[in-house]
Amino acid sequence: MDLTQIHTLPQAEQDAILNGPALPLPPGITESRFDDPPNGDALAYTAVTLCLVASSLAVIVRFYAKCIRARKIQIEECLMVAAFGIFVGYIYVTYWLLDIIGFFVHQWDVRFKDFWTLLYIIHVGSNFYSVTMLIMKALILREWRRIFVPLGIRNTFWWTCNLVIGINVLFYAAAIFLENLSCFPLQRIWDKTVPGSECLDFKITVLTGASINVILDLITLVLPQKVIWSLQLSRKKKIGVSLVFTIGLLSDDTAYTLSALSLWLIAEMTCMFLIFTGPAVPSAFAKTEWMSKVKKSFQSWSKGTPRQATDTTDYSWPKPKADAKNSRKYRKIDEYELRTTNVTSDGEMPHNFTDAQGHAGSSTGIMRTTQFTTAEEFIEDGAQLVQQHPWNKNI
Repeated sequence: MDLTQIHTLPQAEQDAILNGPALPLPPGITESRFDDPPNGDALAYTAVTLCLVASSLAVIVRFYAKCIRARKIQIEECLMVAAFGIFVGYIYVTYWLLDIIGFFVHQWDVRFKDFWTLLYIIHVGSNFYSVTMLIMKALILREWRRIFVPLGIRNTFWWTCNLVIGINVLFYAAAIFLENLSCFPLQRIWDKTVPGSECLDFKITVLTGASINVILDLITLVLPQKVIWSLQLSRKKKIGVSLVFTIGLLSDDTAYTLSALSLWLIAEMTCMFLIFTGPAVPSAFAKTEWMSKVKKSFQSWSKGTPRQATDTTDYSWPKPKADAKNSRKYRKIDEYELRTTNVTSDGEMPHNFTDAQGHAGSSTGIMRTTQFTTAEEFIEDGAQLVQQHPWNKNI
């Protein structure tokens, strides 16, 4: 029946349709289970929460490394925070869906009137997803361009990144445009009882969009691999760097099918945040006091209790006396009498040598001084860039 004509039916028939199943029962199913349908809510809650925690930690680490430790706020960090806020919006509508309907619930176990809410959540979530991916993919490609291309160089990798950024922006802008103009009026997108124009085929748009999205994901994630494997690194380090940049290689029953799709989209968006923030992780934890303590504790634990030192030689370097008042003050070396002497080429001490305490013939203390001369050499900028970016052939 044409749902736009439902308002012409008697109220009892309208209630029967709206409170009935959103999809006819399949063979073998005798009745719908609206109140306690079989579902996968436990799996969905766990997966969604883990993705939210992982992406939140990734954003916090990147923000800490760039904005707090480096004290430099760039447009990338601002856009990352904006994209994360939109991603949290997607998580919110996902929890909403879990609360009113559930995940992996068959459509014949969903009431018609609740199915409109499901379609509305899908509409809002689709917009959140497209905006998040548009921002994050552009940020990832900008980050890779900054990492792998020297400043001022316009090589093949640089142009390819820009081209893929442009294609991604156009694709997701078109997706947002189609999502919001697929039906007229707008409310007809989720409420099929509203009279209006014929809507675009939902299955065709989803299938086409998913196919293009997979291709763009593969291009984005494979793009830096050639550059990574041309770096002058050990094989072990190349594999590690490559893994950091490839984290993302990851029916009629609409209600059931879209549950799996929604989880996949959440995982995909989470991977985008992990990929973008991955290169900032080392700088976030490098040379921090608590990290050094953890590292030393782990080394002590893995190697066992360190051996006690057995060298009890009393070296002649003078030690200051303990002084409670001045225990925190530094003293100059010149405050102590420290004598030096020349030694012969075979390393023997002269017979009349006395140390700082006046002890003759002591074999300890400073026996030889060596003078070092340093030289500073300047090279051309081009040669320096070749050493820094050996993969670039345009220098």
